[in-house]
Amino acid sequence: MALTPYNKEVITVLSSAASTLDSTILGSGPAVEVVITVEKSPVKYYVNGSTPTTGVTGSGHTLRFGDALTLDESAELSNFKVIAISPTATLYVTYYS
Repeated sequence: MALTPYNKEVITVLSSAASTLDSTILGSGPAVEVVITVEKSPVKYYVNGSTPTTGVTGSGHTLRFGDALTLDESAELSNFKVIAISPTATLYVTYYS
């Protein structure tokens, strides 16, 4: 089945606090998949609700500049948390239904 993009967002991720996906966008459509690309600098993330920590030795999975992440489980979408390893990073997010 072909997916249709229905919304997008740009997230500025800081190294001082974890960011999440926009719950109002998630609630505005039946998101079945989200594609996230990383711009500017690397980030750490979790999809189980845990809070990643900053720094090169911080906890969480690492995404680097140019990497893409696809989330296709509702628990992953609602529990996604991300933090920048250096001062700021930018994520481009496309929501599909």
